[in-house]
Amino acid sequence: MRRGDFIRFANSSKVYILTSDFDSNGVGDATANIYPSLRKNTPISTQMIYSDVEFTMISDDSISMQLNSPQNATFADILFVEKLD
Repeated sequence: MRRGDFIRFANSSKVYILTSDFDSNGVGDATANIYPSLRKNTPISTQMIYSDVEFTMISDDSISMQLNSPQNATFADILFVEKLD
């Protein structure tokens, strides 16, 4: 796995991003540098999900949307935040 990849742990819906490449040793042990920090303790045996990581995003209602339409193209700036259980 590479820096910038998303991961999630099976005991939580929170998604994290790798801040450095992730390499395991010959027996499968590894250290993952992630952002943000863990929200809760994660037992060492917890499954790490790293393929097709799904997470829910919601619109941040405090930001207004501005549409620009140069040459028949429409662009929108929308801020999303992660929705946590």
